[in-house]
Amino acid sequence: MLLSEAVECILACPICKGSLNLQDMGNHLTCLCCQKLFPIHNGIPIFLNDDSRSQNDEKLFRDSIAAKYVSREKYDLLRFAGEHHCIPVMRIHADNFRSRLSPDSWMLDVGIGYGWHWSEMIDENVRIIGIDMSLGNLLIAKSILGEDSNVLLVCANASELPIRDGSISGVWSVQTIQHFPDSVFERFQKEMNRILSKSFIMEIYNLQPAILHRLIYRLLGKRLHRRGHTGQWELNRLSRAEWIRKWHTFRSGQASMDFRYSELFFHPDLHVIPERYPVKLEQFISISLSRVASLFARQGQICIESRISPPLTSCSKNVPA
Repeated sequence: MLLSEAVECILACPICKGSLNLQDMGNHLTCLCCQKLFPIHNGIPIFLNDDSRSQNDEKLFRDSIAAKYVSREKYDLLRFAGEHHCIPVMRIHADNFRSRLSPDSWMLDVGIGYGWHWSEMIDENVRIIGIDMSLGNLLIAKSILGEDSNVLLVCANASELPIRDGSISGVWSVQTIQHFPDSVFERFQKEMNRILSKSFIMEIYNLQPAILHRLIYRLLGKRLHRRGHTGQWELNRLSRAEWIRKWHTFRSGQASMDFRYSELFFHPDLHVIPERYPVKLEQFISISLSRVASLFARQGQICIESRISPPLTSCSKNVPA
């Protein structure tokens, strides 16, 4: 049902942006303009461009990790995710973000990964398209979210989105943009400009190079990786000023920007994972003592939005591609 609605209202061919049609009992999608075929695997449309190789090593690595966990129970999958993300904090941010969008609107989660942000959704009026280039990640997300989820999982590249122009009210992303090479980031920004409606909210979380974090690494005789390739992927820990510079011309500089910090007390690489996380203390410090938070926060959050409230984005409001 959700896929059929998305095909009618919001999905488009990533190549020519033409409208799509479900074919062969839901086994694949066909572009009505360029006739390109896109397979559907286990309910997940696949829009990957075979010519894209800029992040192929990362994709293969994430698929290989996911293959080891895809048959695990939901509890085990969430426990594994909790080794890399502060689930209590990020679920609060996810709920707050979704609550700012109008009922029946569509939002996009870029790099949805295992989809755990949305596994405890109560209000499901907002429909989510979760994209990821790793089909393995999406199969795990499907297991965590369940069959009745209001999240449509889509395998696609962030630099070539299968989304209609001006059809998205909100974009959410956690520790994904930090892995984009410059060429991918530039194309991603253009895609955001294309798919976002005139009124929008965009909230992006990335690892940041906290001073205290760097000092601890130095005391241990190590160096905290800041930019460039590491292992199977690119990883860029950028500061507040660096992220703002990257986004300050977005929509011709007409959007407002805010920057805060999160995961202040969660540092898995330093083996700091509190059993009972001080959520309220983090909220107070990140809001009231932002400069203090910047010294040791693991994660930075940039919020970019239009200067008017996000509109209702329903099927009837969309203009077919």
